[in-house]
Amino acid sequence: MAIDFAEQSERRIAWYKVDAPETQLKIFFEYLICSIQAKRPGFGSYSLCSLIEQSLETNQIPLLADVFLYELQLQAAHPLLIVIEDLHLVCDAEWLVPFFRRLLPLLPADVHVIITSRTMPPASFWRMRSKQTLAVIDEEMLLFSAEEAATLFEHYGLTREQAEIAMEHSRGRAASLSDLAATLHFAEAATHGETTLV
Repeated sequence: MAIDFAEQSERRIAWYKVDAPETQLKIFFEYLICSIQAKRPGFGSYSLCSLIEQSLETNQIPLLADVFLYELQLQAAHPLLIVIEDLHLVCDAEWLVPFFRRLLPLLPADVHVIITSRTMPPASFWRMRSKQTLAVIDEEMLLFSAEEAATLFEHYGLTREQAEIAMEHSRGRAASLSDLAATLHFAEAATHGETTLV
């Protein structure tokens, strides 16, 4: 869904997929800066890169966010979408909350951010939600309805009854429903001799 949204955003896309070892501030920001530099050459080359080389205290993280914001404005050229995937892998990092709490409400108008995470980031976003500058799409919103499951199963040539049983097993999760539909489809095709082995 994030990929589909990004492709339709008509913005340059800086995509950063987080890995677990990147809880260290320096490593996280080196990768994040590189992903943005690919779309905005020169980003981070003023004071941001030298700042992340220092051993920053937690109370200095808002300064890091301010410098990050300054360089985003300095490098403004084309609308930018920054995607940070799997942020839950670094949610325990001490710098994460102070950085994003400062950064997100002050983003320039030409920069949008998508964060994907299996858990809600441990930060207070209620002000942004009340101002409608933040949208949260949680797992419950992504669950298939019975009608959507039936339509999916119909696409595979399967029955509404099979879709109902799959809904019970998958609890409406899209990936599970899709896997069940594909498995049933190929099992039925094999039973009816519609597949050949090479």
